[in-house]
Amino acid sequence: MKTLFLSLLISTLLSLSLSKELCNSHDKKVLLQIKKHFGDPYLLASWKSDTDCCKDWYQVECDSTTNRITSLTIFAGNLSGQIPAAVGDLPYLQNLVFRKLTDVTGPIQPAIAKLVHLNFLRLDHLNLTGTVPDFLSRLKNLTFLDLSFNGLSGSIPSSLALLPNLGALHLDRNKLTGSIPEQRTDLYLSHNKLTGKIPASLGNIDFSVIDLSRNMIVGDASMLFGLNKTTQNVYLSRNMLEFSLSKVAFPSGLENLDISHNKIFGSIPPQMTQIPLQSLNVSYNRLCGQIPVGGRLQSFDFSTYFHNSRTLIAARIGTRLSVTPPPTASLLSQFLRGNLSGQIPAAVGDLPYLQNLVFRKLTDVTGPIQPAIAKLVHLNFLRLDHLNLTGTVPDFLSRLKNLTFLDLSFNGLSGSIPSSLALLPNLGALHLDRNKLTGSIPESFGKFKGSVPDLYLSHNKLTGKIPASLGNMDFSVIDLSRNMIVGDASMLFGLNKTTRNVYLSRNMLEFSLSKVAFPSGLENLDISHKIFGSIPPQMTQIPLQSLNVSYNRLCGQIPVGELCNSHDKKVLLQIKKHFGDPYLLASWQSDTDCCKDWYQVECDSTTNRITSLTIFAGNLSGQIPAAVGDLPYLQNLVFRKLTDVTGPIQPAIAKLVHLNFLRLDHLNLTGTVPGFLSRLKSLTFLDLSFNGLSGSIPSSLALLPNLGALHLDRNRLTGSIPESFGKFKGSVPDLYLSHNKLTGKIPASLGNMDFSVIDLSRNMIVGDASMLFGLNKTTRNVYLSRNKLEFSLSKVAFPSGLENLDISHNKIFGSIPPQMTQIALQSLNVSYNRLCGKIPVGGRLQSFDFSTYFHNRCLCGAPLQNCK
Repeated sequence: MKTLFLSLLISTLLSLSLSKELCNSHDKKVLLQIKKHFGDPYLLASWKSDTDCCKDWYQVECDSTTNRITSLTIFAGNLSGQIPAAVGDLPYLQNLVFRKLTDVTGPIQPAIAKLVHLNFLRLDHLNLTGTVPDFLSRLKNLTFLDLSFNGLSGSIPSSLALLPNLGALHLDRNKLTGSIPEQRTDLYLSHNKLTGKIPASLGNIDFSVIDLSRNMIVGDASMLFGLNKTTQNVYLSRNMLEFSLSKVAFPSGLENLDISHNKIFGSIPPQMTQIPLQSLNVSYNRLCGQIPVGGRLQSFDFSTYFHNSRTLIAARIGTRLSVTPPPTASLLSQFLRGNLSGQIPAAVGDLPYLQNLVFRKLTDVTGPIQPAIAKLVHLNFLRLDHLNLTGTVPDFLSRLKNLTFLDLSFNGLSGSIPSSLALLPNLGALHLDRNKLTGSIPESFGKFKGSVPDLYLSHNKLTGKIPASLGNMDFSVIDLSRNMIVGDASMLFGLNKTTRNVYLSRNMLEFSLSKVAFPSGLENLDISHKIFGSIPPQMTQIPLQSLNVSYNRLCGQIPVGELCNSHDKKVLLQIKKHFGDPYLLASWQSDTDCCKDWYQVECDSTTNRITSLTIFAGNLSGQIPAAVGDLPYLQNLVFRKLTDVTGPIQPAIAKLVHLNFLRLDHLNLTGTVPGFLSRLKSLTFLDLSFNGLSGSIPSSLALLPNLGALHLDRNRLTGSIPESFGKFKGSVPDLYLSHNKLTGKIPASLGNMDFSVIDLSRNMIVGDASMLFGLNKTTRNVYLSRNKLEFSLSKVAFPSGLENLDISHNKIFGSIPPQMTQIALQSLNVSYNRLCGKIPVGGRLQSFDFSTYFHNRCLCGAPLQNCK
């Protein structure tokens, strides 16, 4: 009978234990208020009063120890109204995200100011109005703040510079005015109405990314650069900046630079040939001089450089810098907009070293093209346009083998086009438009001997068919419009071509558009008049800037455009297949748009490349697939709460050079923390917690210049804390190393760091930890419990802003210093040490219960027993 009773008792207790709800009742009540505020939307259907908010509720996460809610994400649903004040009643919230909810309006909720533990705040792609509130500067734990794509106005509060841990500030795509305040974080301020000069103090900051494009900023920006900086991305386009580029020293690791559409003068410095630029745009400025030869500078096309001074030239033959005439190394004969009449004199042929010859916009200059020009064997730039020349296009031009640019447009030239022009090996642009040329396009134009020129033949009287051989050419620009050309033009297109601009309007072309495969980079297409068939669905995937298919015989429905990049979509479908088509990824369908319809996939609003991928809390098993490395524009990658995802950290992640947020936590990963992570220079957040990783911590992680938080806790890591963690290259990250098997001493160099949060608890660390503290530090949270630390507490000077301190379960001796009465501690634990003496009276010290102090050697005084 007694045995039966015990069995029933144990069974009952187990049942009660198993059925216990983890969710904190207060937090649950708050979330249900938020749900009610939004009218019980379908997006929050899983938020039910009879389920556990820590286990069952969509996009809600709880701390594994306290079960308080730490993360809340509401994303891409039909919610309307303002952000509710109830969000401020989740006191332990660390991550708050409202995004892609365009019916969420109103100001930024003031109650957010109460969330003192918040480190990740994202309120983007909403419809918020009002100002950027000053109270955000009180959220001292913030590492990431994104208020982009809203309607916020007013000036940027200077107090945001006081956020000590901020790794990225996104205020782009708003209506902000005023000048730029001092900041020290990656800065995204584009597409606003900012004015004034860039503060000189920004020259002291080593930004990884700074984007000030599309504002009205004036003056100098040279201070943003510097030879010893680690800056990788600078975007300053479409402002009114005015400074000399000549002496700017660029960071050696600069990857992307856009300073287009400003008033920048000077020349391109030779040092730029040594920089491994991935993209460059200096167009629409006032630059002069020769483009230096070397590095990546010649790999960019002419649009990178065009619309600058008349004396910005390309240094190598064949470079397509066709918008302005370059100067010669010897003599330049240039007549522009003058009152000249008569024929071009034969004397021009007596300048034997002439490289550039320009007569243009002289409508009283007549006659044929001067035969003496044939003697100018060094000529590479010939521009005789907007004159009144007559006669034919002479065959002798084909003997000028150095020609890279030939412009005879806007004249009265007649006759046929000489086929010998195709023998010019370096021709980058051929302008014969706006003449009276007849005959057909030469067959030889499908067999250009060297480079393939941009071809401008519009506004003539050309007839016949387009030669089939032109299908072999990969023209960047081809303009055959306003002629009398007949037949097929489909050979000009092709999926693998790099053609960007095709103009075929006002001819008599007749072919089916239905099966034409267009180049993926096509930007401008005009094929109006007489074409039949239907518009192919593939055109929805092309980033066209202009399109004209009017006045044709087209039928069928205009395809509905898909935003999703075809390469990225293919990669995601590979990832889905790798995991066995799980229900979690059911929305990833080949016939839907990955940018609009796929769960937890986000795309850039301009390029439509995938920038964010989150796979969270589903029944997925296997390793993280190598295909994730084939999403080249990925900025955020999250795999979390997938305990059947195993194996090592995927090496292909090393290819994701734009990654700034990497979270692989609550998985079952094994192996080591790989050194290649230190190559992801844009990382602001790295979380590998709650896995089975082993081995030592790579010292190279200290080289990450923008890291704001490093979570390696809850693994099986061994060895000591790297010495390099006292020499972080850029910002000082929040450091979470708890629940591992770390040994050795804390490196003395960590005393040089001003951590906001450092958690070394539950390891086997020995020796001193006093160097982590300091009166002038801004440290707020220190967790050192359950180690073997041994040092005197008596003379430790604590930071005045310290909020949480746990040094329990160590061998710490001495007494509690009186200075602790002056600190506004929220939590304290010094139990299980060897402390002695009276607990100082004052401050918060008596508000904690006896468990804060017990199991010490000889501590006394309230709340313990009175001292004898």
